[in-house]
Amino acid sequence: MPRVQVSFQKSNPKYYGMPSKSVQDADSEADYKPVGCTRYTILYNYNYTTDKKDASQVSDMDMRFSHKELYVYIDDRYPENSCEYNAIKKHEELHVKTDQIVEINKVENALKKCLSEINKKG
Repeated sequence: MPRVQVSFQKSNPKYYGMPSKSVQDADSEADYKPVGCTRYTILYNYNYTTDKKDASQVSDMDMRFSHKELYVYIDDRYPENSCEYNAIKKHEELHVKTDQIVEINKVENALKKCLSEINKKG
């Protein structure tokens, strides 16, 4: 089984105030009235190593994700550094961390499965 390593490079979000109607429109699938939302674009790069004895076999795969853009929008009815603003900010940061963990696990499992299939076919 090939060794697969997937990691996420830490990114610092950019925070923006946004009129409440715009925040709600940005998260239009919500069945509630959101006060914050997060938008991002993910980039990735990878390196792999083939087996020294059989170049058709992948032995190692390293993949690194990073955010090209990471924006957190907070309803501008809440002044920066107010209790409400900080609570919304913390909540949105939790979404970012959770999404990273989910993406890493999803990609790592898919890569392992894919590389195992490729290596079986040789």
